Amino acid sequence: MAFSQRAADFFRDMPVTKTILLLWVVGFLSSFFFNLPIDNWLAFDPYHAPNLFTGLVTYPLIIHGVINLLFSGLMLYWFGGSLERSWDSRNYLLFLLVVDAVAALVWYGGLALFSDPGLVIGTTNAWMMIAAVIVAWAWTNPNETILFWFVLPLQARWVGWLTIVLLYFSYAGMADAGPWRILLGLFALGGVGAARAYVWYRRQWGWVPRRHTPRPAHTRVIRHPSSTLLGALTRPYREWQRRRRIAYLQKTIMLGDEDKGTGTR
Repeated sequence: MAFSQRAADFFRDMPVTKTILLLWVVGFLSSFFFNLPIDNWLAFDPYHAPNLFTGLVTYPLIIHGVINLLFSGLMLYWFGGSLERSWDSRNYLLFLLVVDAVAALVWYGGLALFSDPGLVIGTTNAWMMIAAVIVAWAWTNPNETILFWFVLPLQARWVGWLTIVLLYFSYAGMADAGPWRILLGLFALGGVGAARAYVWYRRQWGWVPRRHTPRPAHTRVIRHPSSTLLGALTRPYREWQRRRRIAYLQKTIMLGDEDKGTGTR
C-alpha cells in the first residue's frame, strides 16, 4: 500500500515525462544486462507489421549508451517537463505522438528519394523527439534566457534554431546520399516542423486546453469554443463567418442610410 502510494505521488506531476524516462532506463538496462532485442521491438520498420504501425510512436524509446541516456533524460526533463506542466499531460502526450509519427514518415520519405529507405530502421531515434520538444519549448517561451551548457546565456529562440541546425547536420550525413545530402537533411526536420506549426497554431488561434477542475454540483460551465482542440481547429472558419456577418451588416446599414437620404415624399 505504501509503495503504491509513493508511486502515485511520483507520477502525479509530469506523468508523461516521467514515464518516458522510466521506460528509457528499463529498456537500457534490459538491453545491457539481458541482451533483450529492445530495438527489434520498438524500431519503426515500414516493411514489417506490427512495427509499421507501433514503431511510429515507440522508436523514441530506444536509447543506447549511458551518456546518451543521461543527456537525453536531462533535456526531456527540463524542456518536456516544462511543456507538460504548461499544456497538461493529455495534450502533451498527443503532441509527442503526432511529432514522432510525422518525423518518422518524413525521414523515411527522404531516404526513399535520395538514399536507402532501409536505413530508417536504424536512424530514427529519440533525438528526433527531443529536438521537437526543445523547439516547441523555445517558441513557446522565445524570450526566456537559459544558461547554455551552464555557461553561455542564450535566449530560448536561439536554442531552438541551434537545435534545428544540429539536427539537420546530424542526419544529413547519416546516409550515402552524395550531393543530395543537402536536401536529405531537410527531411530530418519533419518533427521539429510539426512542433513549430503546433506552437504557431496554438498562439495564433488561442487554444487553451480544457482543464478538468472541481465545480459545484448542478452548475453549467460555459466554455469558450477555443478551449477544445476541435474548437481551435474550426476557429479559422468561425472567424471567416464572423467577418462575413460584419461585412453584411455594414453593407445593410450603408444601404439604409442611402435610402433615408434619397427617400421620396
